Amino acid sequence: MAPAAQAAMFTEYTNKAAFEAALAPGAYTETQMYNKYPSYSGGSGFSYTVGATGGTFNIDVNDLSTLNSAPSTLTFSFGSGIKAFGGYFYVTDGAGNIVAAPLQIGINSDSFTTTKTPTSTTTFYGFISDTDLTNATIIKYVSQRYVTAGTVIVGTTASAPVAAPGPLPLFGAAAAFGWSRRLRRRLVGGRPGC
Repeated sequence: MAPAAQAAMFTEYTNKAAFEAALAPGAYTETQMYNKYPSYSGGSGFSYTVGATGGTFNIDVNDLSTLNSAPSTLTFSFGSGIKAFGGYFYVTDGAGNIVAAPLQIGINSDSFTTTKTPTSTTTFYGFISDTDLTNATIIKYVSQRYVTAGTVIVGTTASAPVAAPGPLPLFGAAAAFGWSRRLRRRLVGGRPGC
């Protein structure tokens, strides 16, 4: 019998600098989401496509929004090797002004979902997985409200650091402590008058 597959582990970021620090060199940052729609590629061979419900709408020169609302959906389909996805995601009204309203982000066919309420055009949300990402959906269900994506970053995680020599590992420390207690009991039991 095969072991059950474990669910992917996700780490969320709301700080762009911290997210970028967790990435391996060669991540792909796209600042021209509207102008390069629908296909994006760069960095170390990273690529993805985006779909927008009803077509696209240009916000603030470079940011990508949908033409239709209720729902307003941006769907990202990732190429291979992408384990990190983040960017400036927010909600706008019909005129393209930011609205502080919740949006839902789903990753890998909604195996991970979260609801966020961005308050500016530079509110950052980032996600890193221990497995490859296949897709992400950003959705707003209320009419006359539109999901918008500014700068988007994709990449993979930095290599795990090599452990430096240091104190005993936890298991080794516990074993040493247990052994010292047994030795102490033998020594105490052998003392005269005990």
